[in-house]
Amino acid sequence: CGVPVLPPRQHETDPRSVVLKWNEGHVLREEDIAMDIDAYLKGGPRIRPSAGAAPRATSTSLVQKVTKHNEKPIAIISFSDPRMAQLALQDPAPTTHIGRVPVDPVVAHRSDSSSLVLFWRRGFDLAPEDIAGHFENLVTSLAQLSGIRPIEEALPMSAFGVVSPPTGGTDRGAVVPIEGQYVTSVKKHASKPIAFVQFTSDEVAAIALQDPEPAAVIGHVPVDPIVAHKADGRTVVLFWRGGYDLAPAVIAGHFEHRIGTLLHADKQAILAWNPAQPFVLNVQRHREKRIIFVTFISPDVAQVALQDGAAPNMIGHTRIDPLTQHKADPAGICIFWHTGPDLMPEEVAAHFEMRLNQLVGLSATVPQMPGVEETKVAIGLDASSNFVAYVKTARHKKTGFVTFQTAELCQVVLQDPQQPRSIMGVPIDAPVQHKSEPNTAVIFWKNA
Repeated sequence: CGVPVLPPRQHETDPRSVVLKWNEGHVLREEDIAMDIDAYLKGGPRIRPSAGAAPRATSTSLVQKVTKHNEKPIAIISFSDPRMAQLALQDPAPTTHIGRVPVDPVVAHRSDSSSLVLFWRRGFDLAPEDIAGHFENLVTSLAQLSGIRPIEEALPMSAFGVVSPPTGGTDRGAVVPIEGQYVTSVKKHASKPIAFVQFTSDEVAAIALQDPEPAAVIGHVPVDPIVAHKADGRTVVLFWRGGYDLAPAVIAGHFEHRIGTLLHADKQAILAWNPAQPFVLNVQRHREKRIIFVTFISPDVAQVALQDGAAPNMIGHTRIDPLTQHKADPAGICIFWHTGPDLMPEEVAAHFEMRLNQLVGLSATVPQMPGVEETKVAIGLDASSNFVAYVKTARHKKTGFVTFQTAELCQVVLQDPQQPRSIMGVPIDAPVQHKSEPNTAVIFWKNA
């Protein structure tokens, strides 16, 4: 239907199914896919070359040569353009089979930036034309999806605009301008595996240099931690392993994403958050299991909740497991519990609103603090109920046990920086947490 697609993949669990992927900017209807594949299987006019078909012998073939090892299940695939080798190397869904032969993801050739090395399982055999046909179709689809055309046709495109001269080995020694938010240019050394990455400011370069988790790999290429440029505060120096090559657009894309991630995690944005707006966007309970999903206003707020050093193991009267990060949503967390009363979404939302306000701190410009009744409702209590559930005293010891309605209220009292020194004129020690009851604080005194 004119829409570029990646070669079909075998479904992980259903042997009768394949998985087809295409660019998000295009639309394919189910009936179009069915009709096209049906015509392909019947040998109709819409048939496309299969992964095992040999590429057409034209001057524009992307795979120039496939050289098999005489004894081992290894082949070297030589492309006409180093960028095509990079596309295959950086395939987001690496090939696992060519025909029915299990294969490993391709790796870069040690000395030739235009070649890749393919390994497959012993006991199988692959013909050079099958390998060539597979990678011809693969890089053609990836190039169409990426907006890159062979050198003979036009200069390549990247997510950050035109990249000139062409990337992937022929761009050495030239400054490649990058129209990115943080990266302005990338210059590769004329002969060594080194690149100079220039950022928009000294501050952005410092963020990249202070990355707590520096990249060990960029685009499947092993790299060393970046170092500061000796003369330019906006520039860092990147080294990678000899025998590999990195395109400037790939380098820029990595740092654009990483800088954006590091800046997004800056908690200064949270500290400046308007307390009149809620921290919690949504609370949803699992249909069957004792799990609640909490979605916050941003991933930063979720991290504050997850990293709360004094996070209680109770919400209301329910004991919970330690909070965990949502697998797919960086702004979400998961709450698990096994026994006790069920958690209500309203109760969970009130808990985190109160706790995050304590952690972040309310703005001094807030015109009016809520009244006692509003505070009780906000934390899930009835407006007419008391904060303290009951108080017990030991018979023979000068000790009192104060049990609050929730564990959170108990924590508020225990963490009060201005602890009361007396009750009704009787000096008391600072209250401490009860050993087994999270809702209870213990008070000691000496003179009655």
